[in-house]
Amino acid sequence: MYKCIYCDVEIIEKSNEHIIHSALGSSLQSDKIICKDCNNYFSTKESGYIDNKFVEQFGVIRSLLNIKSDRGKAPPLIKKLEHEGSAVLLEPGGKFAYRKSKREELKDEEGNVRFNISAPNLEKAKEQLEHVKKQYGKDFSSINAVSRKTYINKPINLTLSIGGEENTKAVAKILYNFIHYLDRESKIALPDIDWSSIQRYLRYNKDLDNRDIGIDYVNSVPYSIPEEDLANYVFIAGSNQQRLIYGHVIVFGHISFSAIIHNEYEGADFSCGVRQPIDAKHEEVFPKLKNQKFNSDVIRNKEYYLEANIQGMSNALNKILKIYADRAIREEQDRIICRAMSEVFEGNEGAYITPEHIQKLSSKIAGDFVNWKYRIDSEVPIDLEK
Repeated sequence: MYKCIYCDVEIIEKSNEHIIHSALGSSLQSDKIICKDCNNYFSTKESGYIDNKFVEQFGVIRSLLNIKSDRGKAPPLIKKLEHEGSAVLLEPGGKFAYRKSKREELKDEEGNVRFNISAPNLEKAKEQLEHVKKQYGKDFSSINAVSRKTYINKPINLTLSIGGEENTKAVAKILYNFIHYLDRESKIALPDIDWSSIQRYLRYNKDLDNRDIGIDYVNSVPYSIPEEDLANYVFIAGSNQQRLIYGHVIVFGHISFSAIIHNEYEGADFSCGVRQPIDAKHEEVFPKLKNQKFNSDVIRNKEYYLEANIQGMSNALNKILKIYADRAIREEQDRIICRAMSEVFEGNEGAYITPEHIQKLSSKIAGDFVNWKYRIDSEVPIDLEK
């Protein structure tokens, strides 16, 4: 029978605990480390909602990269954005959409009424059409509608706010969960350790001035993470010489935190890690990694290392945005080609490809690509009644 790592009571009713948060695309979890009461506690206001708040600060990145939870739940819509005076939102995958429909009534000198309706999607446009019919009767006609492909051609400000007490607690919790996951899965063998200090900090809201956690781009991690990798990583190490148990949490392969979860360690040296891809329900555990000397001043004297860590965070976010941009370009090009092929060969499936097909296909792909590349709006007539 295992004891809960947070309150030391025996785990009677098993409760799954994610090692890395599910909403970050991770499926790594354990039912051997936490009791149901403590697991429920971390979902209450009393705990500060540290898990949720840790995930929420990466909402923009999750939305751009369309990172689903391990249960397939989509990332949140990013609201409260504005473009050229109109409210917009960011949909999963980096797609912007206007939040509200607009209906503009215009009258000419003879009293004829005309409406300009704009809507973020076809369903919203139909709703506006029904409003017009209710106002002027169902015989109101002469409806000319277009589906407009509109490209954002001016910057939209997306903000991230990373840090705070909830963030530092969440980082320590990930490492605390991970080291016990390794121990109870027999990947490492921990000696008897007094965990009361971190239990007070995480579970009972004591020692709120904890200074052993923070953003860290100075200490190197014990593994070479590829530049294009967006996986989540957790590394944990014990150093007898430094009398520390410390670790690193790397979110999306680039956003780096470190924490000391025990500062009186006297056991054998160890170092382990895990890589959790954001798009696969499996993990890669590294049972042995090279121990590295850990510079604890990086997180304890945050002001001294502030500039280096801010620059590191800036570089990391730029790398993630570049990965997103490259991916978005490839996906849009694929969509252009698929859409063009569907239109050109519609109704001609199985027919021989003629020179006329090729000419029409190349013209369609080139036209759509130029419109997309140079942000040229395009309009296609549609029949709202159908």
